[in-house]
Amino acid sequence: MSATGGAALSEIKGMPSLDATKPLGQPATPKATDSDATRPPSFTEAQVERGQQAFLKNCADCHGDQLNNGEFGGAPLVGSYFDDHWGELTVDALYGYIISAMPPDRPGRLSPQVYADIVAFILDKNGYKAGGQELPGDLAALGAMTLER
Repeated sequence: MSATGGAALSEIKGMPSLDATKPLGQPATPKATDSDATRPPSFTEAQVERGQQAFLKNCADCHGDQLNNGEFGGAPLVGSYFDDHWGELTVDALYGYIISAMPPDRPGRLSPQVYADIVAFILDKNGYKAGGQELPGDLAALGAMTLER
């Protein structure tokens, strides 16, 4: 448990020992349940395209252009690794971790919109479907979106 009483992301899914929720506040819910976080992520194709460009510029060196083949050993961001680490959480946990820890040499230095676009790209590559509404850069709204399938 973190000092605030909630489980740190590192304690939930074996992530690095960074409590990504502290700079941004606690996620709306660290784990999706029936009573909350009942809707899937919402993002657009245009957002995925912007996210891909931002990902290639800021993330691909570590995570690779295929999200699992980075030159510097970043964790895979697709497939079973993604599902095992993020699949039971809400989008705010993923977004909060990324905005707090990435890129490693300048965490939090991209705009909230660019981070949301990158998350949309990662979600798209993991089989989540684009729709008519952009993924917001707002933790409360993201907390209502589940990554459970």
